[in-house]
Amino acid sequence: MIISVLNSSIGITVTRKLMAFSQQNHDNYFIHDYTFKNTGIYNVSGNVENKTLTDVYFFFQYRYAFGLESYPLEAEPPYTRWGPSNNITWGRNCVNQQIGTDPNAPDFEMRAEYSWYGRHSQGYQAPPPFQSSILGLPNHLDGGDGHISTPQFVGTVTIHADKTVSDKSDDLLQPKTTHHVGSDTDFQDSDQFNVTLMTNKYGVMTRGHANPTHADRIGTGFADQFGADAGGFAQGQGFGPYTLAPGDSIHIVFAEGVSGLSRQKSYEIGGIWKSGINGQVTSFTLPNNQTTNDPNQYLNAWVMTGEDSILQTFRRAIQNYNGGFNIPKPPPPPNIFEINSGGDRISLTWANNAETWPNLQGYRIYRAIAKPDTFYNLIADLPSGINSYNDTSAIRGFEYYYYVQSYDDGSTNDINPGQPLVSSRFYTMTNSPAFLRRPAKNSLSEIRVVPNPVDIRTNPLEGRVHFYGLPPECTIRIFTEKGDLIQTIDHTNGSGDELWNGLTSSEQIPVSGLYIAYFEVTQDVRDNSGNIVLRNGESIFKKFIIIR
Repeated sequence: MIISVLNSSIGITVTRKLMAFSQQNHDNYFIHDYTFKNTGIYNVSGNVENKTLTDVYFFFQYRYAFGLESYPLEAEPPYTRWGPSNNITWGRNCVNQQIGTDPNAPDFEMRAEYSWYGRHSQGYQAPPPFQSSILGLPNHLDGGDGHISTPQFVGTVTIHADKTVSDKSDDLLQPKTTHHVGSDTDFQDSDQFNVTLMTNKYGVMTRGHANPTHADRIGTGFADQFGADAGGFAQGQGFGPYTLAPGDSIHIVFAEGVSGLSRQKSYEIGGIWKSGINGQVTSFTLPNNQTTNDPNQYLNAWVMTGEDSILQTFRRAIQNYNGGFNIPKPPPPPNIFEINSGGDRISLTWANNAETWPNLQGYRIYRAIAKPDTFYNLIADLPSGINSYNDTSAIRGFEYYYYVQSYDDGSTNDINPGQPLVSSRFYTMTNSPAFLRRPAKNSLSEIRVVPNPVDIRTNPLEGRVHFYGLPPECTIRIFTEKGDLIQTIDHTNGSGDELWNGLTSSEQIPVSGLYIAYFEVTQDVRDNSGNIVLRNGESIFKKFIIIR
């Protein structure tokens, strides 16, 4: 929980408690608990002016953007972007839905607003006979894997809003405003002394409910063509009107969550869709287990399952708050997790602090290859009492990342009974790579640059360069053919291996050409008899080529 307090220029002090949870059934939302109190404090000096404030609205705006993965801002030729244009990254075709504005409706369940990435007029159009537009912005490039890059549904659900300063019961008519807001045009400036601007902004805050909603008005059309706002449309949420005399306060609680297809499911569904577009697959199973021969219908149906997922997230947040945050607790994570790279194995050890936890069953070890923000695979499931593991399946030349989770027998899981509760992966997830090391050498002639040439078009390690056969300690300087120094690496781990990530010291990507790696010994190397076989200062250079 993070608590923040601020005083506003109209004399309302805002106290926010922001709560997050690491339990696996509740780790995809935050609970925002606000108290708005009329303290009269209006400036940084703490000056107070006691006034009764009338017709007060508390307004929140959420401008969601979904498309950044498909349009990397740093992309240079050859381009790998597949988004239609960069306006998707700031939400131009964000679709906004609002539900629960009428508590007397027969289907009333909750008061919520949520958004997703809509159809884009410049997006991918399938070849005949699959002409309909698609959701999810899959990677449709030649050679792309089809994975869905925008499966997210994100939004808020109101949990509690005071009726008045004296009636603290939950007002089911709040928020009074749930309306889409022009991200650029609806008076987004913040000059509080501009009366016209503030009047217009208050009009947005008190606009009421959208009928029909933004999502219903768009339907199956293109979201980026709705309205004239270049920035698209955001969620607007206003609570009020309230009257606050000096000392009065209003309590508002809502949860903000994100859900949708998992990353792994996004690759699975998108890959099948891509195979269908290419004619390699002709039958597709929909979420309701019916089948279709239209890959676009298949893709869209699976993306829209995120709507059910975000509503499930909201239900769990409401349950958590109403239950006094008394959700079942998972076992604690190991408070120490150490990774040691070796010559024929990578050794993992962890603390046993979780073993006093009731019903602890054991530990699960997960591993990712090449980078930490990717899929992790289970490589070991160990019983309680074992606190080490040797990864002997690692392959030389690759980087590995790990995390360990402690888990129980599932007897306390109230959402999925029988499924073990696990400690959060983020307590132990490593950010520094581990890899198999070669022993150091005592002759500079044994140094090798691998691969050489470095062909970025075919190199599976994405431009990484390995230096093998190094002395225990040396400095590696990388120069262009013209003699410009672009990177310096201090090799100090005592092994014969070192990795260069392929970037310059200023994080730039080297162009194609000839490069020179200069190796200089920084500490005498002795043999088993104590004789110096390699002296401090000795050096050698190796040439290698980069092809892009």
